[in-house]
Amino acid sequence: MSTLQILLLASIIVIILLAIAIASFIIVKKKKIKKMHLENFFNKYVEEHNNSKLEKINNGIYDYKLTTSKSINYIKIVPNLSSDEITINNSVTWQLKKSYNDEKPKYVPNIEPFMNYDLSLESNNDSKEIDTKNEEVNLFNQDKELTFSDLDLNINNNITKKNKKIFLIYPNARLLLMYINECEMKFVTPKTNINGSNVITFVDLMANKDSLLK
Repeated sequence: MSTLQILLLASIIVIILLAIAIASFIIVKKKKIKKMHLENFFNKYVEEHNNSKLEKINNGIYDYKLTTSKSINYIKIVPNLSSDEITINNSVTWQLKKSYNDEKPKYVPNIEPFMNYDLSLESNNDSKEIDTKNEEVNLFNQDKELTFSDLDLNINNNITKKNKKIFLIYPNARLLLMYINECEMKFVTPKTNINGSNVITFVDLMANKDSLLK
């Protein structure tokens, strides 16, 4: 191999490595921007609404638990940075499309674990936490009748709150559709019930947070 060929091969390798580094940087930057926008939005919501609480979850099933005065929102982030069209073929199979005529088999990953997750398990965990706190209070107040204030609860405690399962499309979807039979589709709105869950774009959530997170 001549010196010229070696230099040419080295140049090609450098160009490929540079392209990989740039692509990786862009992907990491987009992920950081996504997390920053989402967390800023949720943190601001908690600041503006009394009795609200945000928890980041790392269980591989959903990403955030947002407790409001009336509901507990379990939220899974579905990245869609290109704002492609999403067609819900069935509850756990969501197809990504660049356009209506795009038939390439590209699907949204990791829908099934959260879609089929039983939120009653979360309610049981909340009840166990309340029972544990109840026992702790009784240890120090055995002659005192237990009250909501002892448990740091109020009439809007977790037992009476509605559990909501939300798939949050970030940042948007050009179209959001679902099949209702083999030949017909309908538009998906934030109020559409899909196997006990709701699908909301981040754009819609920003514009209607008080109605969608109440």
